[in-house]
Amino acid sequence: MKINIFDVVELENNDKATIKEKLGNNKFKAEIVNENGITKEIREIEEKEIKRIVIAHG
Repeated sequence: MKINIFDVVELENNDKATIKEKLGNNKFKAEIVNENGITKEIREIEEKEIKRIVIAHG
């Protein structure tokens, strides 16, 4: 899957995330939000946690 900075993705746990930075080795720094759009955390995610791209910027 081709994932770029600022893409919005849906995670396997149904949370959404905005990609903030590519870290390499299929890892990304992302802002995780819940179903209400409230930020839960900013953390490292792996590509295998991503279910689909919701909005692509690139």
